[in-house]
Amino acid sequence: MKIRHAIHVPAVATFLYLGAAIYLGFHAEGGGLSALFLVWELLSWALLASSLLWGAYGLFWLRRPDRSATGLVLLAVVLPVMLWGANSAVRHYRAYHESLSLQAMRHARLVHLDDGALLTPSGNLIGVRLGYRVQYPARAIALLASHPWDPLFPNAYWMPPNLAFRRVSQRAELLAGGIYAITDDLVPDFMPGFLKRPGRSTDRCFAWPPGTANRAAVLETPAAPLHVWLSDSYHQAQTAHAYILRGFYEGALNEGARECGGR
Repeated sequence: MKIRHAIHVPAVATFLYLGAAIYLGFHAEGGGLSALFLVWELLSWALLASSLLWGAYGLFWLRRPDRSATGLVLLAVVLPVMLWGANSAVRHYRAYHESLSLQAMRHARLVHLDDGALLTPSGNLIGVRLGYRVQYPARAIALLASHPWDPLFPNAYWMPPNLAFRRVSQRAELLAGGIYAITDDLVPDFMPGFLKRPGRSTDRCFAWPPGTANRAAVLETPAAPLHVWLSDSYHQAQTAHAYILRGFYEGALNEGARECGGR
């Protein structure tokens, strides 16, 4: 087939790709926003397939009018299948790892929990340093080894009266036997930005919840342990030591934090 006919292949294929993407997207089960997202995803794959097909045409057929268009037709058929297959393989891989992560979190065992004061270089108390060791099931060891700085335990920390703590840094190490040693540095959520996001924020104003009563309640809270939720509440614990929130507040003041009106 001559070149004047070969150009029809990517042109017709592009029309078919885009039409199929729109049709399949809007006729999928669910409708609404899910259908729009599906259409967007399918259109992205259709545009990618079209771009690759036009690129192949430009490289191998544009300057060779005597080349048969059969190969271009085959490429137009195979391209969307290959791209969709690659997408499905990536989705399967991610789903497998998510499933493995979920199993690891459910069957993991908390074997050690320790806590202590988090001090600044100048010696001011600003939070809690939490250290814990978690033993994961054997099947999760390979996954842990491939993500050495991304522990599988999402964490939540709070202290009465329901005051959240924020993790400002984390260090993790995979030990023998599938045991992960993790150290978290935590500060109360009312701390200013330069202590909650060191190196990324220069904000020195305390971030109190709305209302002066909430500030007073926090500062008058008696000493209490820090409650720790590990792995979406599969494991719950509390620190061995009790902490006074006012102590963190005073430590922040010594570091240069300040009260800012209206915040």
